[in-house]
Amino acid sequence: MNKKETQEAIKVLEDALMSDKVDFKAPTLVTNDLSAISDKYLSKNAKKSLSKKSRNTTVVEETGTYSCVFFAKRVKKGNEEMAVKHLANIANELDKYGQIHSCLSNILSIELAKIPFQPLASIVICYILVPDSEKDIIEKKFEDSVIEEGKNPKDLGDLTTTLEDGEFLAEIRISCLQNVTYTKDLPQREIDSYLAMLPKGTVVRETVTCAITSLSIPYEVKFYNPLLTEVKRVKLLKQRAVTMVGDKVEQFNVIVGMEYFDKDNEKLYGA
Repeated sequence: MNKKETQEAIKVLEDALMSDKVDFKAPTLVTNDLSAISDKYLSKNAKKSLSKKSRNTTVVEETGTYSCVFFAKRVKKGNEEMAVKHLANIANELDKYGQIHSCLSNILSIELAKIPFQPLASIVICYILVPDSEKDIIEKKFEDSVIEEGKNPKDLGDLTTTLEDGEFLAEIRISCLQNVTYTKDLPQREIDSYLAMLPKGTVVRETVTCAITSLSIPYEVKFYNPLLTEVKRVKLLKQRAVTMVGDKVEQFNVIVGMEYFDKDNEKLYGA
């Protein structure tokens, strides 16, 4: 794709986002103050130390220089308390050795956008200012819970998607390069293509709009068929075809098969 085509594709996506025909909403940042939960796990003195808030990531005082360490964990949505307890234990240990100067905010969570084949998740964070002279030691000691600003934290607990027997997922994408206007029937057309290829008796249980990470709108579709207990993911196989209609070149997709995958993402059968 050249620069002009990319700019045109982005313009199409922008127009779609502003259209009242679009059946999705732009994502918003959702944060939650978890101080009520952290109060259960923080020691009395650690709670007092973290009550001192800083507006800067680095503070210089007569007693020394203090810099921020970013502690964070990613958990499945609903398991935030597990991460709060984990970070509170770190804060308790830092406070035990007098290593907390202040923090940027209370322990809080950020809800992440939905990604196909991944459950809804949150990042639980705690930003603590510690003595510069001890920062490297602290970051090494808690390296599994420390992140660089802008980086992704490590997972805490199980973050696999929970599916009942007979449930399985598929990802469909509506490309803005092929569809000038997004309408509600476009995702349904893709779903209908899956249903036409899947065994009889398959039904749709849920369709979720996911985060836009490219020039297409992704959806996660949950199907159900009691016969497909080992199947956890399916993928419709298409092949791009070209033909001449009069003096015009027409392009279209031809469905050539279906692939079935198990819980370990190993292919069970299919083309």
